[in-house]
Parts: sequence; structure tokens; C-alpha cells
Amino acid sequence: MSEGNRRPYIGRISKYCWTDKRTGERTPGIVLSGAHGLAAHLTADEAIQLADQLVDLAERL
Repeated sequence: MSEGNRRPYIGRISKYCWTDKRTGERTPGIVLSGAHGLAAHLTADEAIQLADQLVDLAERL
């Protein structure tokens, strides 16, 4: 399979504390990474909401 035909994929999930470069504010959360780098940084509440949505959708496949 050529590189152009690969599905986008979240290949790594890890805890990460995001630091805003402008303000120095730190936000603990979870990083979703793929082949092209950072895909998202989610707070705990955002991660739980996304997980619920993923389960709901997966059950409908």
C-alpha cells in the first residue's frame, strides 16, 4: 500500500501537561498523536466526552 492510501490514525495516546507559551498557564490532559504529529490535546472532561462518543459510534457500526 502506498503512503497516499494510508488511513489517518491515532497511534499514540499519553498524559501531557500543555503549557501555553504566551501565558505560561499549564493544562493537564491527554495528547492524541498520529503519523503527522499532534492531533489533539484534551482535558479530562473532553477526553471522557470523546470516549463516550467513540463508544456510541462504534456500537452502531
